[in-house]
Amino acid sequence: MSAPSPTDVVVSGIQPSGTLHLGNYFGALRQHIALHKQHEAYYFIVNYHALTSLRDREALEQYSRDVALDYLALGFDPDEAALFLQSDVPQVTELAWIFLCLTPVSQIEKGVAYKEKVAQGVTANGGLFTYPVLQAADILIYGGTLVPVGADQKQNIEISRDLAQKFNATFCPEDAPLFPVPEPLILEDVAVVPGLDGRKMSKSYGNTIGIFDEGKELKKKVMSIVTDSTPLEEPKDPERDNVFALIKLFADDAKREEIAAAYRAGGYGYGHAKKELLGLITDEFAEARERRKELAERPDYVRDVLRDGARKAHEAAAPIMERVREHVGLRKEFYPGIELERKLEKDLLELDLLKAQMQKRLAGLEKAQQIADRYEEEEAAQQMNRDALLRVIKKQNVMIQKQNVENQKLKARLAKKTSARSTSLRTADAQRPNKEMDKR
Repeated sequence: MSAPSPTDVVVSGIQPSGTLHLGNYFGALRQHIALHKQHEAYYFIVNYHALTSLRDREALEQYSRDVALDYLALGFDPDEAALFLQSDVPQVTELAWIFLCLTPVSQIEKGVAYKEKVAQGVTANGGLFTYPVLQAADILIYGGTLVPVGADQKQNIEISRDLAQKFNATFCPEDAPLFPVPEPLILEDVAVVPGLDGRKMSKSYGNTIGIFDEGKELKKKVMSIVTDSTPLEEPKDPERDNVFALIKLFADDAKREEIAAAYRAGGYGYGHAKKELLGLITDEFAEARERRKELAERPDYVRDVLRDGARKAHEAAAPIMERVREHVGLRKEFYPGIELERKLEKDLLELDLLKAQMQKRLAGLEKAQQIADRYEEEEAAQQMNRDALLRVIKKQNVMIQKQNVENQKLKARLAKKTSARSTSLRTADAQRPNKEMDKR
């Protein structure tokens, strides 16, 4: 296909059926991150699709949160594009039913992805069988024109293209088609990412390397990659080796050529190549790995991102779905939006009444507060007066105590003088008869 246009609407999704791996990164996420600041973009976590194989409620919720964390850690900016849960836009399932009614069973029966899943032992349920039709609804309900996917999804995008054309031809005027015909964006150099066993990396095969694997777990997986038995000293063909196929995804041109030359020269073993790959993976995701750990501690932020993304998706999907209903003749007599408006008007009236009552209560509280403030001021003044009076009384008591001490001292002096005078009088009285006798 031709190069993406600035006017393209980019649409794609990731299934939260397990931990995301290098195949998801190179086949989809890396493209998503690269495109989301250049185009109108909608990326969704396809939890409806995950129900075709996952039956664990807690696991589905956890995997869905993990996918959101992975996007954000890898550099997705929620201010630039929409990231949301597929289930937060229920119009997509309504559109999928309309598309199902336009899809021949024979077309779905040819689905390679479906046959591969069944061959792997996945239960052949109706959801898995009709998976490409729901995928078409995912793409077209947002007016998607460009779909970055892995090579294994090319056939499904063809079904999306067929359904867009069929709907337009069946229900729309010839000069006014509703749906654009989307184009797949498949990077040929990463069309298929090999897993540990050499097959396509897939959760179904259990041969994956997680994007954020680290330490002993990552080393164990890398060292278990299947290779042939060519001896260390012999030359090797790098293009036939699973390890080198992964190295090519991470290394720059110079490094890639250096390692390829070492393969061909001999004396370079698969163990050397695996250690090189281990370092490349560790370095590639080092910053994102730390950022993911930080984001994991902020679950409210992640939820806000998904809510805001769903709001943007609704704004795009709702008008398209309304036009779909008009085109096919699905007349609606009940509009939740109108009922919500009526309820909102009623709630607003009640709110105004409550507001008036609250204002009245606030006025009463303000008056009561003013009275309380005056009482506190008066109480404070009275307390000051009491304190002043107590200080005066205390001072007077001190003065009285001092006066009492002075009085005691004065009494003592008077008593001493009185005693001395009494003694003098007694002495004088005693001497008086003697004097009288002498006179005689």
